[in-house]
Amino acid sequence: QMGSVDTLSVLYIELFDYVFKITCYWVFESVLKSNVRQEIQGQVGQCQRSAVTALLRMMCDAVVDADSEYRLKAHEDSLSSLLMLGPGRALKGELLTSFVSNCDDDRDKFESSLRNNTSETEESPCANMFGARFRDSMGQMVKVLVYHVPYTTIYGSVHHLIGLRDDSEYKEG
Repeated sequence: QMGSVDTLSVLYIELFDYVFKITCYWVFESVLKSNVRQEIQGQVGQCQRSAVTALLRMMCDAVVDADSEYRLKAHEDSLSSLLMLGPGRALKGELLTSFVSNCDDDRDKFESSLRNNTSETEESPCANMFGARFRDSMGQMVKVLVYHVPYTTIYGSVHHLIGLRDDSEYKEG
């Protein structure tokens, strides 16, 4: 009888070991698949952003990439040139909305246009274009056409590719 208890114990140990290994394999495989999927989605997303950025650069005077709070993710010389800000001013981390005119609710209209385009298209982002008024370093009004393309990062936050084109023909209203 002592031998059967030992045999039963060994059987339970072997069964537990087998179930444990299968579970570990399944968890490892799931994590690996998830990581590969995220990496592929990130590469595809980066490729798409590069294509959109290239198109915006052909059409616009300045192209910026902004985070979910509209903070510039990098310094852009083209924006400095458009707004005559000078070479010494670092733009990374600055709010894009701080350059929008504060007359006639321009900032509210600007943010509303970005927000409306983002909320409607979180699952399938699309481009939007609207007119806005910015201020240059001298306080002069710069009328621009804004090209906005929201995108979702692999971490789920919405960021913004924004092209600005000087538009002296811009009609308010």
